[in-house]
Amino acid sequence: MTSRLLAAALILLVGSTSVALAESAEGVIKAINDKHRTITLEDGMEFVLPEHVKVDALKVGEKVKVEWPEKHRIIEAHEVVVVK
Repeated sequence: MTSRLLAAALILLVGSTSVALAESAEGVIKAINDKHRTITLEDGMEFVLPEHVKVDALKVGEKVKVEWPEKHRIIEAHEVVVVK
């Protein structure tokens, strides 16, 4: 239930904000690093999660959509949304 509420809240947030020069990708989570607050997708892309995204709400094997602005070669996720 909590993950569904989180997903709904993130979808609303994504719909109500705009990010200049944002890119996005969809994929399946291959790995999660709680200590460094990162996720790695099956294609190898790695994202640093923003503070408002709860790492423990994400699971390996879930399909997600990630939006980010690229900053100095580090891809810092702006939004992460579970895709059903």
